[in-house]
Amino acid sequence: MNAKFSKTKLLTSVAAAAMLSISTPALAADPQSEVVDSFESHDWSGPYLGVHIGLSGLNSDGDHQFTTSSRIDLGNLDDIGFLGGGHIGWNFVEDDLLLGIEGDFSFIDNEELSFTADEIPPNTSENIVYDADYFATIRGRVGLIDEDVLLYATGGVAFTGGDLEFNGTPDATRDVDFAGPVGGVGLEWAATNNLRLRAEWLHASFRGDDRLTTFDSVQTEDSFVPDDILALRAGVSWNYDGAPSFDINEDEEAHDWSGLFVGGFFGSGMLDTSGFFDTADSSSLVDLGAISDAGILGGGTIGWNFQLDNLVAGVQADISFVDWDGAAREADSRIDVIQLDTDYVATVRGRLGYADGDLLVYGTAGVAFIEGDLVDPTGTSTGQNVGFDETGVAYGGGMEWAATENLSVQVEGLYLDFDESTDLSNVGGGDAGDAFILDDGLIAKVGVNWSFN
Repeated sequence: MNAKFSKTKLLTSVAAAAMLSISTPALAADPQSEVVDSFESHDWSGPYLGVHIGLSGLNSDGDHQFTTSSRIDLGNLDDIGFLGGGHIGWNFVEDDLLLGIEGDFSFIDNEELSFTADEIPPNTSENIVYDADYFATIRGRVGLIDEDVLLYATGGVAFTGGDLEFNGTPDATRDVDFAGPVGGVGLEWAATNNLRLRAEWLHASFRGDDRLTTFDSVQTEDSFVPDDILALRAGVSWNYDGAPSFDINEDEEAHDWSGLFVGGFFGSGMLDTSGFFDTADSSSLVDLGAISDAGILGGGTIGWNFQLDNLVAGVQADISFVDWDGAAREADSRIDVIQLDTDYVATVRGRLGYADGDLLVYGTAGVAFIEGDLVDPTGTSTGQNVGFDETGVAYGGGMEWAATENLSVQVEGLYLDFDESTDLSNVGGGDAGDAFILDDGLIAKVGVNWSFN
């Protein structure tokens, strides 16, 4: 293939996948942009089998009104937990283009409880627990190959299910299963001729609902649906095409990861919240755990790397403008509403990784910041906004591929641990103990970075 054509196609595809462009001042510096070449091309074709672990975030919707005056908000069944499972697939390769199909199955431990909040204190004896059991997908993959690195996009159908357990009187359990579209991106590195490592982000949406017809005193509109599942996964695969080999693939020319870099990214994420707030009449509560939401994000990053042989250490700061907005309603009237409006999430983190030529695998940890508003926390038409500005811990990992000497593509996942409370006892009809609690969150993103090394 013509080298000039291959380079142009590579840069065009990377820019389209990231939906971002490098700024004019950066290009004006006119640094070298030659594609980093490995000593030989890895054979990505054929069947493979692997395992993966990671985090899963569940965002739910629905409600169950088991009497005319008592309601359980099933939007409060959001949870962030662990996942683990296996995957199998087959790749077809033409030059540096990969087409493939993959199926996977993951056990997930997302389990959350919701109960009636129409009384003070809330009635915890009548509740519904959702215990998510599995998350599975069947997806196509299309990607670009650069020797021993694969950058790919993926899409297909996702499946999930679990048990809804109603612990009132009489007890009842209902199995629920859902299907919906799923999409995502990933980076994969051929560490040997047969062994591959990957970092992957998947986002599935489920819009059909399950009518709760077997529950006690069910109303015709009662339903439940897991709106979104966000999965951050790291995995290892074994390729069965070719003789087994455990020799590490080594590049002839190591990429220079040191120095200043700036970039942009997009992705998705979610928050998990809890807490209660009295409405103005002090006769019922708004369950603030029901305002968790999954949404998109986008932002920018800046950092500096230091490299010693294959070891890369660095510091990175980023800011994400997010669409994580949700609402919670008073249990008995469904009129009084509290709205969550998240403005941004930012992190300052250290990075430590291993570089194999044009591929960097790293872990990261640091400090997270978040800011937003609770809109109309008085539960009345007069309203009053209460801002929250919290600090927590962020940690995760990712993979970064140097497409050229200066341009790299990054796939990263972060877990955010806040466990911070905003006091609402002196707002409107609030009582002692009323508070908004920001528990934790997930961020998954893909971006491009420009290095000034």
